[in-house]
Amino acid sequence: MNDKFEKVPVEKDTKILSSTVAQYGQYDVRYEKWSWDGVLGQSHIFFNPDIEGVELDTLQADVQQLPLVEKGSEITVKKGEVYTVFSFNFEQES
Repeated sequence: MNDKFEKVPVEKDTKILSSTVAQYGQYDVRYEKWSWDGVLGQSHIFFNPDIEGVELDTLQADVQQLPLVEKGSEITVKKGEVYTVFSFNFEQES
């Protein structure tokens, strides 16, 4: 399970504060807390072959319901060649 998340790219100037690989329903997912340009956030990262055939809107609605996601949190989605990233719980660093 961890092998598929070994090459998750990290954007320039992003600091990963913590990460773990877990099971999300039938999918493996990498969960990250991060800091970038004065913003704290969290992400669920899916391996694209695992979510093949699943509509991003459906997956986003599922992610929105997770207890980890604060009510009303904006969720951004970035689909890359290998990974799809759902980011949420954005806040300014103090």
